[in-house]
Amino acid sequence: MPFKLPDSPLLKKNLPLVIAGISALLAVVLINVYIQQQAAEERRRLAEAEKNKVTVIFAARDIPRGAIISEDMLTDSRIPKNQVGEYAATSAVRVLGKVAITNIRKGEPVLLNKVTAPSQKKERPTTLAAKVPPGKRAVTISVDTLASLAGMVRPGDYADLIGIVSLPSVDIKGNNTSRMTILPLFQDILVLATGQELDPEQKKIVSKTGGFQETSPSSTVTLALSPQEANIIAFIEEQGKIRLVLRSPQDKQALRTVPADWETVLKIILPPEEKYEPKRAVEVYHGTRKEIIVLD
Repeated sequence: MPFKLPDSPLLKKNLPLVIAGISALLAVVLINVYIQQQAAEERRRLAEAEKNKVTVIFAARDIPRGAIISEDMLTDSRIPKNQVGEYAATSAVRVLGKVAITNIRKGEPVLLNKVTAPSQKKERPTTLAAKVPPGKRAVTISVDTLASLAGMVRPGDYADLIGIVSLPSVDIKGNNTSRMTILPLFQDILVLATGQELDPEQKKIVSKTGGFQETSPSSTVTLALSPQEANIIAFIEEQGKIRLVLRSPQDKQALRTVPADWETVLKIILPPEEKYEPKRAVEVYHGTRKEIIVLD
């Protein structure tokens, strides 16, 4: 028997409201089901993306070269596998207690080829190539006693390099000439060797009499330079002289300096001359008496 609504005037009057309420309730149910399905899909997508991520160790602050890495220096982050470098550390255990062999800036991944185990016993390097940091080249330059700080530059020191060259110029008459200029080249450069000495402790040699005598200052110094720096140093060495400026091993700051010639030297050494500006004055006559009043 088919369903038939009761024949009631009140029911007929409120029937549209009843239908609207049922439709609204059904819509809410359907929307809720849709939202739950989307949330489940989003959780599934995030879980799938999380499977394709790995934990990578980053520097929580700047780590200077030579520092022993501790927990407060490190942080970690989950990144996609396809963005992880070959030498990226995926666990803090792999780098804790290691020594940074180069500066690691805050936010950079801590790479395994940028740290090394602390040496328990200081061993003398056997080859020059073993001392060259990754990405650098060993470049030997000729130096005199003055340029090598009277032979006191040792392997393992850090120095700034300046060049002494004659730059082409034009005089006031338009003739081609040259002027001597001191050029700041590079800062915080590692000294790999002095002469054939690779070990900073190799300062004395045994004399024929059995005692010790100081080695004479070397005429060459070997530096760790990038390929571009090596090209520039080779060019400067052909054009003039190169001088070393020894720096503290604790000082890693790079300071901006300008080339030095007679013009810059005189600007720094001699104070600028004050320009004389005559003051204005008026003459005032009081009868036969003249008075000069200076105007400020």
